Amino acid sequence: MKNSLCVYRDVAKVLDSMDENFSLSALSSVLIAMTAEFRVGYILAFSKDISHASYFSFLLTGIHFLSIQLLIMFPGSIVNEKAKYVSHCLLYRIPNNEEYLKCEFKKDLKQEKCLTLWKIYALSRSLIIASLGTLVTYGILIGTLGKEP
Repeated sequence: MKNSLCVYRDVAKVLDSMDENFSLSALSSVLIAMTAEFRVGYILAFSKDISHASYFSFLLTGIHFLSIQLLIMFPGSIVNEKAKYVSHCLLYRIPNNEEYLKCEFKKDLKQEKCLTLWKIYALSRSLIIASLGTLVTYGILIGTLGKEP
């Protein structure tokens, strides 16, 4: 059991290091991808004089930026879910007769280790859905600005 807890401690250090070093670049990549997705979606939805070649070019560009966003956010949210699950499970797997071991690792297991977007948002499934919903909402709002009812 002590070996499992030592491995968890090492993995938690790696998570902290990754979050410290890559959270700003992850945030900027997600923001750039979302901006590009919005721009491409707006052009595809509201541009009247667009050729078929341009349409498919914009469509592939939108798919490209959506995949960049999802390739950053999905693995991060899965890692956060698994880290939370493992920390909860390990705490209850320590035998009751090993109080010293329980006290030693309780503080490490109680701290939430997670990947974030520049310490602003912890990556999660709900953040992925909210970001996509925000793009759609802003697209509808800006697309209907200035239109007569």
